[in-house]
Amino acid sequence: MTKNALENDDVLSLDEASQYLHIKRRTLYVLAARGAVPGAKIGGQWRFLRSQLLGLFEEGQPPPDLRAIRLEADRRTGRRLP
Repeated sequence: MTKNALENDDVLSLDEASQYLHIKRRTLYVLAARGAVPGAKIGGQWRFLRSQLLGLFEEGQPPPDLRAIRLEADRRTGRRLP
């Protein structure tokens, strides 16, 4: 997908959304799975609305607790997330 197509598209894949937010793909996956980032799993693949991702930066919105999310993911998988 070209950069122009990505900018005009409201529905983003996991890879596109992680690039858009400038975070690692795995971090976004964990945040979405925990409900800290709005997204939907459709046909086994995560999809995100650009407008909802922008809503994460609205005033009054508490930031996700990444440390707690990572610790929970580590506990569940037996692996340490980066």
